[in-house]
Amino acid sequence: MLRFDLDPHEPDELEAGEAPDAAADADARESRVSRLLAPVGRRWRALSRRARAVAVGATAGTVVVVLVGAAVGDAWADRRHAEAMRALPGGVADVSLLPQETWQVETDEGVLAVLPGGVVVTRDANAVLGLDVGTGDELWRHELGAYPDCGPTSYYASELTRPVDRVVCLSGDPEARTATVIDADGVVLGTREVGPANVDAAGEWDDDLPQVTPAADGAIAVVRGVSMTTTSLPTGGGALPRLERLREKGRWTDPSLRVEDALTGEVRGEAVARLRDEADLESCGTLEEDGKKPRLALWTMATASPTAAGLGVCGAGVVILPDGAVLDVDGPNGGMVPVRASDGALLLSGQATDALDDAGAVARTVPGYVLDPSAVDEAQGPWLVADEQLRVAAYDADGTRRWTSDVESYQALARVAGVAVMASTEGAVVGLDLDSGERLWTRDDLVGNDAGSGPNDSVTGVVTDGRRVLVGVGGGTDLRLVSLDARSGETLGEQELDGGPGLLLAVDGHVLVAEDGGISGVEEVDGVMVETGNAALRGLAVG
Repeated sequence: MLRFDLDPHEPDELEAGEAPDAAADADARESRVSRLLAPVGRRWRALSRRARAVAVGATAGTVVVVLVGAAVGDAWADRRHAEAMRALPGGVADVSLLPQETWQVETDEGVLAVLPGGVVVTRDANAVLGLDVGTGDELWRHELGAYPDCGPTSYYASELTRPVDRVVCLSGDPEARTATVIDADGVVLGTREVGPANVDAAGEWDDDLPQVTPAADGAIAVVRGVSMTTTSLPTGGGALPRLERLREKGRWTDPSLRVEDALTGEVRGEAVARLRDEADLESCGTLEEDGKKPRLALWTMATASPTAAGLGVCGAGVVILPDGAVLDVDGPNGGMVPVRASDGALLLSGQATDALDDAGAVARTVPGYVLDPSAVDEAQGPWLVADEQLRVAAYDADGTRRWTSDVESYQALARVAGVAVMASTEGAVVGLDLDSGERLWTRDDLVGNDAGSGPNDSVTGVVTDGRRVLVGVGGGTDLRLVSLDARSGETLGEQELDGGPGLLLAVDGHVLVAEDGGISGVEEVDGVMVETGNAALRGLAVG
């Protein structure tokens, strides 16, 4: 092994304003090189011809090993980066080049759920099927009955793309609904008749029947007491006594929620959303009719997601977690369903946000509504919160406020490279420093008329590789992909995709566009009635 002893002496510094002499500098470099190599030359001349040949071969081998080792190290680092990003919401390995469409599958309902290993669950007429997100290949398919409804699903991209272990499908006419449970490998674990239930697509509603939807961990959520006829109460004082009289006459029943195993029927948890006092009624909506005094509307909201099932009416609400734990959620957050944030925190957001511990108890509360980013470069990070004026603030997990910005936003797009990328209420995309809240950049040319598109354009999704954010912008009939540097907001590339607009997602490290044209109608397919739609899934790849 050859060792080079570098001369510790530094060249003389130039005086201020003095230009370097090129010839003198070259002589100095040659002199330093000569001094450096002189000991090596003496040892080289002392070697025999065979020894010199062996030394040259060994040196060349060392260079090759170093180069190969560096390449292997880079490949290993790239692989670790790709694996880390794949596990994060909105994470992909690389968007340094704009991705191109590699496959397309027409469906009726877009992404319903995601299974481990990058399997996208969707629906084709009365069949539920699993697609490989990397290739678009159909991995499995199961025919169901009429009006199929599969999940649990979510409106939040970060929650929708988080893999679940089981998918539950409900199907059949309203008189006889059946639950089917499918595991992570696409195998049907079994079915169970759950009886009569209301089905929105059937066009009829019976107040005496329950509303049944797929829930988390192979369960179904059964809601009773939901009516299509709005019950109203007078505004001002006297609403609660009036409600009590309606209860006594059987004209109002507090809605109930029950979560049960889809296959066995075993009840995991049940609760009633009961309006108890005037404070609960203050959160009711207002029903206004021409020529009549406004009245309080007792609207009921029921939701089942991969995180929990929830039921609320005005300011009274209940939440049932997958393990059956029941949470009473009253006040401003009544009826809200928790969302599992990227850092694993269970957050219940309304006018304020409650962070729940593993037992479902409120661990801390921060003012405002948490805006969970669609894409992040690490699981841990500050919560981005919109206050009552929609101003963005950042809070650490312990509830400590970092900063408040003058930027008003309703959507956190990404938390990446130390930047919070937000969609502002003014139609701009803004980058805020995560440490200070300083506005780093503003792009008001991505959506709206300034971007050359219609005023209904909006950001349809974001994915990131940890340095860049790929933003989907769509509205009318097109979808544009714009790659931005997260720190500077500079455009790195832009392209328009064929086909309609759609939700831009990252699933298992792959870029996916879920084009959803909505439900177009109900028709008979293979002898059963189903909702049909104009949806498509499109896989994109870099390179």
